[in-house]
Amino acid sequence: MNYINEIIDGIAKSLFNSFKYPIYIDEIKSDAQFPCFVIETLNTEQTHIMDRRNDFDIMFFISDDDYIEEQKVQINPITESLYFDLEYITLSDGSLLNGIDMSHRITDGILHFKVSYEYHILKAIKRDPMLTLKQHQEVTDNAKNKEN
Repeated sequence: MNYINEIIDGIAKSLFNSFKYPIYIDEIKSDAQFPCFVIETLNTEQTHIMDRRNDFDIMFFISDDDYIEEQKVQINPITESLYFDLEYITLSDGSLLNGIDMSHRITDGILHFKVSYEYHILKAIKRDPMLTLKQHQEVTDNAKNKEN
């Protein structure tokens, strides 16, 4: 399972279900439709043997025009909703992942909403088949056959 792609898909589904705006991954395309979201992976770290953390920046663009002060009024309701919409995302297997360390800022009319997701990795241990041996034995009574 590719956890980063799973999380990005979970974020995108949550955003689309709430807002119905186009969603782009890592960059805005030249033919982008506005308003839109861009999901960018900021950082991935493995803190313990099997614990991982992914940090994301979800950017919201009202338009491709220069910053207009009125955009902040349009962005604020989106921001409030994101705190609820990204608190829990659903992965493809139906499991929920909790968003933590949420914060936001508005720079030049662009909303930057940061959220992190932590999860544990279950790693299957491959065992060498030569390390185990199954033995089946039977005891026969050959003494009776020799007497006859």
